[in-house]
Amino acid sequence: MQNLGFQGINAESAQRRSFLFKTYLHVFLALLLFVCMQAVMFQTGIANVIMQKMAGINWLLILMAFGILSSMASRMAHQVRTLGGQYLALVAFVFLWAVLSLSLVANFYYGSGHVVKNAALLTLVSFSLLTIGTFVTKVNFSFLGVFLRWIGILAISLIVVQILGPMLFGGGFSFGLGTWFTLMMIAYAGGSILYSTSRIMRDFPVDKHVAASLELFSSIILLFWYIYNYMGRD
Repeated sequence: MQNLGFQGINAESAQRRSFLFKTYLHVFLALLLFVCMQAVMFQTGIANVIMQKMAGINWLLILMAFGILSSMASRMAHQVRTLGGQYLALVAFVFLWAVLSLSLVANFYYGSGHVVKNAALLTLVSFSLLTIGTFVTKVNFSFLGVFLRWIGILAISLIVVQILGPMLFGGGFSFGLGTWFTLMMIAYAGGSILYSTSRIMRDFPVDKHVAASLELFSSIILLFWYIYNYMGRD
């Protein structure tokens, strides 16, 4: 229960304030790079080539890739030590997220653009409210870490069952991932933002602002993906 308490934030020091500013500046730059990468891929036609290659891939595998990529980004944020390594990891993960999200953003260029815009707006509003709420209330959300790990394992396990079920039991296998799964993943992404923000406020190493931005960025894109899936459902 100690983790539920209110703890002082070490943001009074100039060093911590500088760290927070740099972290959120890099989150903004990562989002800008994400948009620019996709715009270049669509303008050059590379996006269409990639989407054709991905067309034969089971969408459940793409869902799994999103979950694994989010987990890897979080782990990488804690393990990379050098500043150069942090930047390399950030750019690499932004690129991977941009490629995996091409089919989603294609709807902005060729289809239901209003759904993409509404999902992006709702994602930014949700992220802002979660961030402001954490800073204002000063609640330590580090207790969410264990729950997030188990929810992540559960999500990947459910996707694996959905993929292997028809192979093992035939076409009569009726288990599916519906709206409940999407809502669970929206909650997971929101919880990840609370957890990461709480750590950034308190005990994230002040020399790892790029790595901290990577952790937040991955949660934002995961939230965007599942909000879009929820809003774009039939």
